[in-house]
Amino acid sequence: MIRITNIFSSLLPTAGRVNTGLSFILLFLWFHTALDKFADLWTFEVNLGRQPLPEWSITPLTYAVPIVEMAIGILLFFPKTRRLGFWGSTVLMAIFTLYVALGLAKVLGHLPCSCSKIITGLSWRAHLWLNIVLLLLSVVGILGECDRQERGKGEADKDL
Repeated sequence: MIRITNIFSSLLPTAGRVNTGLSFILLFLWFHTALDKFADLWTFEVNLGRQPLPEWSITPLTYAVPIVEMAIGILLFFPKTRRLGFWGSTVLMAIFTLYVALGLAKVLGHLPCSCSKIITGLSWRAHLWLNIVLLLLSVVGILGECDRQERGKGEADKDL
């Protein structure tokens, strides 16, 4: 019986490393896309102007989107804020995934891609699949952080 417990105990650090790996994959994504937008704000603003958005929202979104992307990356970097970072990543990826799905369904007409230059080379279908994978990674990160916090809480309760 002790042997089985030891096997499971040895897997717990691996789960933590997986979540750390997920956070750094997503951190790279958000930093890269934010820096790409900041490097050419004019083009990003022009592309936003081609979106089916109210005209008054274009300039604020030009700055807000990359700032939020950077903030999510920063949250994912620190273990204490990683859970919030995964939540932010999930929400933003869900919004972007819905946008791409609506673009594929031609609900919003022609939509330009305002993503990173790496992603603009993808077809809309490939873009949708990439977003779905990144969305799932974000959700897995949330679950991993919830599990990690529950384990930590249980260990703290044992000390009492």
